[in-house]
Amino acid sequence: MIGAISGIWHGPFAGLLVRGGPFSGHGSLADGLVSYWKLDELSGTRVDSVGANDLTDNNTVTYSVAGPQHVVADFEETNSEYLSGTTFNSLPMSAQIWWKMESGPASQALLIGNYVGSSFSGWGINQASSGAVSFWYFKDNSNYNDYTTEVATTTVGRWYHTVVTIDAAGAGKIYVDGVPTTVAWGTGSAAVSAQAGALHLGFMSGVSTFDGQLGQGGIWTRELSQTDVTSLFNAGRGKKAQQLTAADKVGLVSYWNLDDAADTRADYIGSRNLTDNNTVLSVDNTAALPHNTAASFLTANSESLSKASNTDLAFGDADFSIAFWMKTAITGGCPMFHGTYGTAYNYIFDVTPGHLLQFRIFSAGSSLGAVTTGTVDDDAWHLIIATFTASTNTITLQMDDDVADSDTLSGNPTESAGAFSIGAFSALNGSPTTIFYTGKVDEAAVWSRVLTAQECIDLYAAGAGLFYA
Repeated sequence: MIGAISGIWHGPFAGLLVRGGPFSGHGSLADGLVSYWKLDELSGTRVDSVGANDLTDNNTVTYSVAGPQHVVADFEETNSEYLSGTTFNSLPMSAQIWWKMESGPASQALLIGNYVGSSFSGWGINQASSGAVSFWYFKDNSNYNDYTTEVATTTVGRWYHTVVTIDAAGAGKIYVDGVPTTVAWGTGSAAVSAQAGALHLGFMSGVSTFDGQLGQGGIWTRELSQTDVTSLFNAGRGKKAQQLTAADKVGLVSYWNLDDAADTRADYIGSRNLTDNNTVLSVDNTAALPHNTAASFLTANSESLSKASNTDLAFGDADFSIAFWMKTAITGGCPMFHGTYGTAYNYIFDVTPGHLLQFRIFSAGSSLGAVTTGTVDDDAWHLIIATFTASTNTITLQMDDDVADSDTLSGNPTESAGAFSIGAFSALNGSPTTIFYTGKVDEAAVWSRVLTAQECIDLYAAGAGLFYA
């Protein structure tokens, strides 16, 4: 059995500002906290920040990031839309851009830079048709360096944070989502080119335009360090100019939030305001994506996070509540499970063939009752809250701010010491019918009491979410 709160996984939406405690002044939600997992890790063990219940990564659970939490610039390749401004051509340097493809590039797509294809001059961060992200720095066709990521990153609809650095001698790095991943090749000696063109976002002179979204670009007159890049990545959310620290701003000459509604995009640091060519529109990226980094699961790879056999997250015939955010477009799968296959289940959350999320509670291997939500496989983030009240032997299940479904159990639940899993049903117990999950899970919490109606409202926060800070 556990204390007032058995575990919490850090979560998907922007949430409320922290005032007077970790739940923005809602102090009762933090009472008895036993374990806390941010789920900000890009892979591997998800660390328990409070207790000793680290979650094991089975078959490489990956991640999803939110991207810039505001309005971003939206480029349509068919309209040849791009932004342009005064060039930057100096060494050493670093540059940053957040980007998301809406379709795969047929050829090179320049995200930010001043490269001119006809003269092989200038620099640029590019998305190649091969799937690699590259960083070019050309003096001319005989003197250049080309730095290319080792792993293809062409997933349409996914945000990427890319930072490039290059020193005075032409040696460079590429960071993708805060991680350095670079293969270098070139010839001669890279140097500043007198033939470089204007600064462009979303357009390579003489080659192609970009089809997708860009946010938060910047240029520095120094090499950014790993610490700098991690700060700018900001756990997958990025930073607006107003959020940059003094350390972030050292050597910074231009920074664009790209959150202007339309027309000229302002430089919040320098004087390189960007001209709108062919009407680059804007879209709001705030509501549709997670708060920061979320765990992302794929059935085909049998991915899950787990804690070996324990009673910390089991309850038996005692009050408890469970809350978590989830996002999936796939019917079927099990986002959360506790128990031992075939003999002793505690509880199961699974997506039904009817597109609903189902919550069941058990005595040994027998289901005592079930409740469901509305449609959950709509590729949108949803808050799920389940409760068990021992005095009335009743379970409830609520999605977002919908009216909760309820059921009176046919018997009393019993406690099992089975394993706990996120992303799989019985992932660790040799089950012949293991059921995995394709989708994302973030900010999950377990309490050894029944949440009040007001606390459920507070956790949802009209869709913004209330999360542990």
